[in-house]
Amino acid sequence: MLTVLLSVFLGILKGSTLPAPSNVRFLSKNLQNVLHWKSPEENEARMWYTVQYKIYGESWKDKIECQNITKTYCDLSSETEDYDDYYYARVKAVSGASFSDWNQSSRFNPKGETNISAPRVYVEATNCSIAITFIGPEIWKSNNQTPVNPSLIDIFELKYNVSIFNKNSKKTVRGSHVLLESKQL
Repeated sequence: MLTVLLSVFLGILKGSTLPAPSNVRFLSKNLQNVLHWKSPEENEARMWYTVQYKIYGESWKDKIECQNITKTYCDLSSETEDYDDYYYARVKAVSGASFSDWNQSSRFNPKGETNISAPRVYVEATNCSIAITFIGPEIWKSNNQTPVNPSLIDIFELKYNVSIFNKNSKKTVRGSHVLLESKQL
């Protein structure tokens, strides 16, 4: 009995001996919000990770698809879809019976921290006219999701400044605050 208790006690002491993952941060593009981290250097080949997330002020929840994973990122887009809310995520490393402490991201706000892709630009020119079409970026969605409303254009009120230079007249025409429309081609 004493041997079993001593083994359990030593296992608990040994358990949190792994260094924690570092540089835990969200990277976001078009509201696809992915948690990234750096692996601890030792035992990297036999390392698994567990991810949790929470809305600011609430309790931690497991990201089911990111339990005991070997990759060093986890897509939390579905869990962070309210773009006005604030979120945290954390990750810990596990290797055999050893595990690390949790390492937490900074507070993350999808609307304030996402990077927006450039619009697609299509140009049609004739002898006496030019037509320029801008198709704004879309909110990220998984392959099985239907289009999302509102669009990035609605959320961020995306506007662009456009300048066209005429080589013959040496004049520049500017269209400021060109509002994009969200549409499928």
